[in-house]
Amino acid sequence: MASSLPATMTSLDVLPGAGAESKIFHTKTVTIPVPTPGPTEVLIRVHVAGSNPKDWKLPAWGVQSGNTGDDLAGTVAAFGAEVTGFSVGDRVGAFHVMMALHGAFAEFAIAPAHTTFHLPPNVSYEAAAGLPLAYLTAVQGLYTLLGLPTPLDPRPTAPIPLLVYGAATAVGAATVKLAAAAGIGPIIAVAGRGCDFVRSILPPGSTLIDYRAGNVEDALRAVLADTPCTHAIDAVSLPDTIATSANVLAPGATLGIVLPTPEGYEAPAGVDVQRFNVGWSHDMGALPGQERSCPESRALAEKMLKWAMTEMEAGRFEAHPTKVIEGGLKGVEKGLGMLERNEVSACKLVYRVVEE
Repeated sequence: MASSLPATMTSLDVLPGAGAESKIFHTKTVTIPVPTPGPTEVLIRVHVAGSNPKDWKLPAWGVQSGNTGDDLAGTVAAFGAEVTGFSVGDRVGAFHVMMALHGAFAEFAIAPAHTTFHLPPNVSYEAAAGLPLAYLTAVQGLYTLLGLPTPLDPRPTAPIPLLVYGAATAVGAATVKLAAAAGIGPIIAVAGRGCDFVRSILPPGSTLIDYRAGNVEDALRAVLADTPCTHAIDAVSLPDTIATSANVLAPGATLGIVLPTPEGYEAPAGVDVQRFNVGWSHDMGALPGQERSCPESRALAEKMLKWAMTEMEAGRFEAHPTKVIEGGLKGVEKGLGMLERNEVSACKLVYRVVEE
């Protein structure tokens, strides 16, 4: 079903090569046909698009060029024949399939129905556009990889210590919030510039370590001396943060990382370092050619997006803070430049494609 749609739309490509904000990428607006959703897809008129570091990294690294945006919110414009539960005009948020056509940096975008979610009246387009990729990354790390209880499961009867490195990042903060909602803890969080923000989301009994204050590994060892920890998420996943996190974990631990394991790295004996991927929500691997069938991960993504909206409507859960970069799609290049220069902490950058 579809509303009356234009024939063409404006879309924004992120391309390798120097531009106004970066020496390694630039953006270009193009006019292309409005896409038609497949049988299980939803076409969304984009009101607000969100951005992530991968949006500039993939073009710069030569992995993907084009419309790299994946986080969006807007209104349903059309949907495929097998889609149920949506009507044209519904307010929704969505997670677009990474590296697929028709992403968030456009007037219209395509998303699978199972990662498209209704917005309660009190959830803004900006908040919704700042949620999906980072939130679902945390979901897949905590539940698919680490196998920890979700907020929908019975609360643990014994402590489950959890180390979260990079707790001020969007993925790290979502990890902290989800863990707290499920009763997982104590949480041992590591952050820097975003310490004040992290302090505001940590539940009682947690520990916050400021990596700017000194030797992080020594500080973690002191905290964990009497609290063996076998579950950890490193939302930064640079060589030093991976090594630091792995070195303080107890035998039998699993450390989830969001980037590839550094070449030549060997984890301490008894510690399993594994990369996890938000693409599991869409049967994707880390890169093209690494696809995998994971119906449980797909179902988990759908279930946890609905849970987030229920909790946000009730005021019990908040999306990551957002900052609007002015200029609509033309502002995306500025925002991605800020991400490349590491100028963003404790917030997500979003862009109003349609001004309300």
